[in-house]
Amino acid sequence: MGIYIFNIVLIFMWGTYYALLKSIKVKHAHFPNLNSSKDKTDKQFFSLKSIFLFLAFFQTYLILCMKNYSIGTDTVSYLSGFRMTMQIDWKEIFNFANDQLVFNFERGFILVTKVITIFTDNFTIYLSILSALMVIPLFLIIKKYSMMPFVSLILFVTMGFLNFYLSGLRQGIAISIVVLSFNYIVKRRIFSFIFLVTIAMLFHKSAMFFYPAYFLLNINITPLVGLFYFLFFVIFYVFRFSIIQFISTFIYSDAQILDTGAYTLFIIVFFTFIIGLLFYKKAISLNNDNKLIYNLIGVAAGLMILNTVSNTGLRLANYYFIFIIVFIPNIISSFDNKWLRHISTIIVVLFTTSYYFLVGINSNNVLPYKFFWQ
Repeated sequence: MGIYIFNIVLIFMWGTYYALLKSIKVKHAHFPNLNSSKDKTDKQFFSLKSIFLFLAFFQTYLILCMKNYSIGTDTVSYLSGFRMTMQIDWKEIFNFANDQLVFNFERGFILVTKVITIFTDNFTIYLSILSALMVIPLFLIIKKYSMMPFVSLILFVTMGFLNFYLSGLRQGIAISIVVLSFNYIVKRRIFSFIFLVTIAMLFHKSAMFFYPAYFLLNINITPLVGLFYFLFFVIFYVFRFSIIQFISTFIYSDAQILDTGAYTLFIIVFFTFIIGLLFYKKAISLNNDNKLIYNLIGVAAGLMILNTVSNTGLRLANYYFIFIIVFIPNIISSFDNKWLRHISTIIVVLFTTSYYFLVGINSNNVLPYKFFWQ
């Protein structure tokens, strides 16, 4: 567990250094002799925020790519798949009549794996490349859209996404590609959006359930829309067994459907969404893109209901749920009172970190952490 504690402590440290240096910069903003005309702003790539955020992301990236094959529920399967792909002839990859070429891996993932095997037969190098595909989109989106990027990264760890990425390589890549498609929803570039989500499907076909997200941007959450969300939650709860059974026919035909009792995440996401609604107008006035994030989290809360009857529900919800790492910081940033922002940040970080080490850390077989040489 030590490596995970160390990771969070370092994220705190980089965030604190950035905050201190930024405050010093602001204090001297009116003194030209203390600020070079070539001074970098937060909007530039090599800004203070970019440098410290890169350091925080890089250490998280190292945890992903330097792991032993025993870390993560599915890593052993990916090791076997990597070795199997080395032996597959190129023409077999494009033989679509064989739908079980390497386990249940999608063709896009097999193709990328085959390309990597041209250059290396080292599984750790393979993991390093795949981990970069997972981490880089998250870095870009958090840097651009999160008002509190270091808190976003802490939430990525403490809300269980790091654990998931340590195990589910295919869907981890698919989720990160979907996150990148957020840009094209905001810019209303539907073909670019469809292209990216389709690419995500080549890594994990469940990404198809993110296509409707394109139509969420212009939905204002009025009392009438709020009522719709309430009915959406009720319908999903009442018919959750039938809904998940129907969905499973598209992605997991052999999924086990039963009452899992997994209500914790649903409760967390549901109440986070409800609390966020109290600050909806302010958050939207600061950044209209927050309107889309609100709706993404609303859909995530509904899909989390399906997690109570099958883990397929969580896999679907994750495409929307991932945006909670931007949603929470942007809500806190909308508070007018500075001390309320500070106190709220501390409460959120302490709560999610406690949840992570008491409950979340035990998921996806990530303990004890081992490096690839161990």
